[in-house]
Amino acid sequence: MTVPPHLSTNLPRSSRALIYLLPLWSCLVLLIIGCAPRPNAHSPPLPTTAPAAEPPSAEPERNRIYEDVDRVFEKGVFYKPLEESAPDAVFKLAPLIVQEMNSGGGAATSAHLTALSVSPDGSIHRDAARLAVYYAETTAQLTFLWWLDCDDDCPIDQRWRAIRATIGPDGFPLIWEIMGDDRDLCVLYVSRTLEDAAAERERPPPKRRFAAESALGATPSALIARVMDDGPMPMGPFVYLAREDARITTLLCRCSPSQFRDLPETKYFELRPLDNLRTAIKEVGGPDNLTESFFANLKSPSPCGHGGPNLSYLLRFAKPELP
Repeated sequence: MTVPPHLSTNLPRSSRALIYLLPLWSCLVLLIIGCAPRPNAHSPPLPTTAPAAEPPSAEPERNRIYEDVDRVFEKGVFYKPLEESAPDAVFKLAPLIVQEMNSGGGAATSAHLTALSVSPDGSIHRDAARLAVYYAETTAQLTFLWWLDCDDDCPIDQRWRAIRATIGPDGFPLIWEIMGDDRDLCVLYVSRTLEDAAAERERPPPKRRFAAESALGATPSALIARVMDDGPMPMGPFVYLAREDARITTLLCRCSPSQFRDLPETKYFELRPLDNLRTAIKEVGGPDNLTESFFANLKSPSPCGHGGPNLSYLLRFAKPELP
C-alpha cells in the first residue's frame, strides 16, 4: 500500500497531527481502548408515534445505501484540510475526504472539489485552481459544504455535497447528516454512544438495522446508514465519495478500519466560513440560483428539509436531560 506523505511516522510538531496518525497507524490501539462507548445516563421513554407509510422507492434506495456503506475503494485521492485555515474547534471536526479513483488511475470526471470565486462584476464561478470546504456553525451544529467541478458549467446551486454534525455537550458528534446528493431518503449516521443507549430499551424496527431508528417511526423517509464508533477525542469523519457520481457512500470514524486500499495522491483544501461567501455574493447582487433560501436551508435545524425527522427524539437517547 502506498502511504501518503502526511501519514509518515515522523510526528509533526503540531498536536493536530495526531488526528492524521489515527486512521492508519493507531487503529488497533484505538479499536481496543478508544472506540468504546462513553458512559451516559438512562434516558426517559420517547413519545410514541405510529409508523407512516414508506415511499415506493424506499426499499431499493435503502438497499443501495446499505451496499454503499460497505464499499471498499481500490484507490482514492485523499483531500485533507490545511491546518491553519480555520479555528481549532472547526478544524478537528473537519472531514477527511476520499474520492474514489477510476481503475485506470484518474479521478472521476466532474468530481473534483473546487472553490467558488465571486467576481466584482457579479459573476460567480467554480475555481478549480483552489480547493475549499465551507463551514457554518449554529447552536450545537456544524456544517461542512463543498462544491464539485463540472464540465458543462452547471449552476452553482447544483453539484454540491455537505455533512452536518449535531454535537453533544461534551463536544462529541452524536448525529451526522448527509446533504446535497438528491437521494429520496434522508441519510443519517449516529454515534455508538447514542445507538447503545437506544439499544438498552428499543429494538430495530422492521427492515431497519439499528435501535435508534425506533425514534424515526413517523419519518419513514429517514434512514440510519451506520453507527459510528466514538473516538478518543472529538474529530471529523472520513467521507467517501463514489467515482461515478461523487455521492457520499459512507462516513467512518477515523478510529475505524479504513475502506480503501491505496491513497496514491493527496490534496489540500482550505476551510472557509460559509458566511463570508454568503456576504460576498450578496454584495455583488448574487445569482438567482444561489439565493438566501439556499443558505437558510443549510442552517435549518431540521435535516433533509422540513419533512425530515425530529432530531430531538434521537438525541433523547443520549441526552436524557432534554424535555
